[in-house]
Amino acid sequence: MNAAPILDDARELVAPGAFELETPCYVFDPVVVARDHAALKETLGTGLVVSVKANPVLDLLARCGHLFTDGIEIASLGELNLTVGRAAVPRFITTPAMTSNLVASAIACRATLVADSLSQLEMILKIAEARRVEVRIALRVNTACLPGAHLPPSAQDHFGMDLTDTLAALERVHQEGMYIDGLHTFAGSNTFLSNHRLVASGMAALVEQVSGHSAARLAFVSLGGGIPADWRNTSIDWPGYRAHLSSLFGQMPLLHEAGRAVFSACGRFVVRVLGVKQIDGRQIAVCDGGMAHSFLLAQTENVLKRVITPRVLDAALPSRTAAAAKPTVVIGNSCNRADVLGRVQEHRLSEGDLLIFEGCGSYHTYSPNGFLNLKSPRIYVAS
Repeated sequence: MNAAPILDDARELVAPGAFELETPCYVFDPVVVARDHAALKETLGTGLVVSVKANPVLDLLARCGHLFTDGIEIASLGELNLTVGRAAVPRFITTPAMTSNLVASAIACRATLVADSLSQLEMILKIAEARRVEVRIALRVNTACLPGAHLPPSAQDHFGMDLTDTLAALERVHQEGMYIDGLHTFAGSNTFLSNHRLVASGMAALVEQVSGHSAARLAFVSLGGGIPADWRNTSIDWPGYRAHLSSLFGQMPLLHEAGRAVFSACGRFVVRVLGVKQIDGRQIAVCDGGMAHSFLLAQTENVLKRVITPRVLDAALPSRTAAAAKPTVVIGNSCNRADVLGRVQEHRLSEGDLLIFEGCGSYHTYSPNGFLNLKSPRIYVAS
């Protein structure tokens, strides 16, 4: 992999040869990952587990994975294999679609298996018995079923167990002479702002309810995540939240999870303008990358699209004057009308210009697999 230098200032980026980048591409900076992980962990005042699914780029994980000392969250056998031998940190396996191969591999790696249902728990116990090994088990509890949480309907989903099954799971584990090492819940992506105090209160009530059970050897309680990428700019009362946790849990080891909050700022999506055209007075720039490479950037799942403005590196130096600028819609390289990446206001775009979209470090692989058989984006990891 060829590391490409990316600097903070768009004009400085020209000097090291930005136009030699093979586009479309992503450029990831592990220094930014380390910075945001440390800052968020300090702000939360708890342990911080990092979701691998948010950015499963091996070269990036190799450079910063050792920093995730509280653990990484893994949702597939492929993600587990990606980290074996490369990240000597705790692993938490969490998926409603757990398979026997994943369970067996996770046990071999001494990972913690987070049971999403009673049937999953039975599979875990069966494999553990056959291998005659100790297994670390946690239970995932459906957030809307937490005692006294009174979460809104938007928090209702199909993950985890209700209270009846949670108590049944404790009894089942006790029958096998084993223990539950932790409790886990998760209200969903970008839900932290509205639900964080309710989730904490509900989990605290659950801990109090089960702590006397002989199988509840709780070494951790995971409050999930849903922390937004722009968590620094939210209205969350972080000191008040830390005090809230302390009053609820005392010295109980707590964890939060984060994906986009750790990875979003580390990545840039770079495309090249292939051409500019006019349609009935509207100016449109066609690029060599789009929704097939950055599905979330194209916002195909949003009813109302946010207008995103990329940074522009002008292929013709010196840069054209702002007086020649014309509002331009930036579109991707597919035949889908939703493939709109953003809008440029202060530059007059021409063929060969580079457009740099910031904040694209998380969930960049969430795209239509093989759409139009377009080539995959090039990946660069550099600081």
